[in-house]
Amino acid sequence: MKQTSLYITACFLLAVAFAKAQTLNPQLLLKLNDGTTAEINNTTGAEAGVMAYDSDQKVAKIYDGTTWQAMSTPSRGSIILNRNGGSGILTTANNTYFDMPINASHIQANEGGLFTVIGTGEIEVAQDGLYAISASLSTSNMPAGNTKYILAARRNGSLIGYLSRGSVSLPNRDYWGTSGTLSYTLNAGDVINFQYVINAGGSNLNAVFSNASITKL
Repeated sequence: MKQTSLYITACFLLAVAFAKAQTLNPQLLLKLNDGTTAEINNTTGAEAGVMAYDSDQKVAKIYDGTTWQAMSTPSRGSIILNRNGGSGILTTANNTYFDMPINASHIQANEGGLFTVIGTGEIEVAQDGLYAISASLSTSNMPAGNTKYILAARRNGSLIGYLSRGSVSLPNRDYWGTSGTLSYTLNAGDVINFQYVINAGGSNLNAVFSNASITKL
């Protein structure tokens, strides 16, 4: 009986060792066709259920017959756009909204496959949920006097809130900046547009930094 037990134990240990020694054959792994976000979104003739790998967002996607949906999308994710400097890029006019001067070339981080930068100051979200929306803006030559400013966020073209709003009074032309955050419930496909207002009489101001971010909570 003792010898039988030892034999069974030895066979078990050999089986475990053999299993651990096995490795996946890379030639047998499934390879999805890959493409950028734009290339996948512009694909025509796709049938519902086909899959592709988004090389921009680093996530596999499946076509539901209408749109490409990220597979196994994590419950959280974030995107950060940051631009340092920019001579005369901040257009101003009294009580007029302008898009934040940031785009896909200013992506600092994009994690979770939840976000796509689709235009200047515009980010599309891919999943329903609660999001923190943040932005900051700074200039090196804010004019002297009392100047009204606003940092705002629009959802699908409609204003949803001010990230920052007020007025600044400077004795001389000088550095100035502002920042703010708001939380908002968004749906898949919503587009957030970051905008600003600076009542600087139509002069173009220099940017020190322009920053926008969205985080799924």
